[in-house]
Amino acid sequence: EDEVAIKDMAADPGVYGKIARSIAPTIYGNDEVKEAIALQMFGGIPKEMPDGSNLRGDIHILLVGDPGIAKSQLLRYVIKLAPRGIYTSGKSASSAGLTAAAEKDDRSSLHEAMEQQSVSIAKAGINATLRTRCSLLGAANPKLGRFDEYANISEQINMPPSLLSRFDLIFIMKDQPDATRDLNIARHILKAHSAGEKIMRHKKYPIPGADDEYFKRELAPVTPEIDASMLRKYLAYAKRNCFPLLKDEAKDVLVQYYQSLRSVAYENSDKPVPITARQLEALVRLAEASARVRLADEVEQEDAERVVKIVDACLRQVAYDAKT
Repeated sequence: EDEVAIKDMAADPGVYGKIARSIAPTIYGNDEVKEAIALQMFGGIPKEMPDGSNLRGDIHILLVGDPGIAKSQLLRYVIKLAPRGIYTSGKSASSAGLTAAAEKDDRSSLHEAMEQQSVSIAKAGINATLRTRCSLLGAANPKLGRFDEYANISEQINMPPSLLSRFDLIFIMKDQPDATRDLNIARHILKAHSAGEKIMRHKKYPIPGADDEYFKRELAPVTPEIDASMLRKYLAYAKRNCFPLLKDEAKDVLVQYYQSLRSVAYENSDKPVPITARQLEALVRLAEASARVRLADEVEQEDAERVVKIVDACLRQVAYDAKT
């Protein structure tokens, strides 16, 4: 029955929006970020080559944003959806917890873990390689606590370019006042709180005439379109059974976009993210994930165009220099 339901969902043309809206529905907006997280959960295809090398399929995403923009909320919700996930924050996420050595520089220890998906340990005659096959969704605040409109973005993200380039997508989330958006956010938050109040009141002093239907209506704005347990099954099913192949039209779109990026991305010291072959690999992984959402056998041109749009939106924020 689950399988039938999953196949029905995959056949729905609006499935991308449905899955994105099922991620942290209590958080208003952030549609691009949610769509990217949806692709991250489906993931690309991990490939084992005849020479023994591996190409990672896991997608890494970094959210850098002003405080109070619901980054941690998103992270916590994703842990609920991922078939297996761990949430860690603050000092516990430093290298001493992730790798065997307690080094001075926390961040350098992530390099190998993210790209080669292994952690090599050489200590007192013990040589070991630990596997780190997972995708990483990280959230961070800018160096100064919040973004300064007038300073360069690269100066505000305190991470080495070598680490930033390992993230397939980097979202800059700025908290800028916008009358319409602010009103919508306020309404959304109040809807969530007032529905929550009614539930808590009903537990203690039953509200007359409040049946399941009533609460369903009240909670509609903050209810995910696809139930969390169903979405988890969908993810597991797609990862286990769906291995799409790149079509030539999709390859052309990706190669063309990559070439156009490289041609404008000559060395510029202000850019936090250099455009390297990793960006092309990121595009491939995201396109595979996009096809997996539909449980498709092939990565179509529309998949390639969808991910080019997402990657382009990210790079315009972190790797785009208005002057040049």
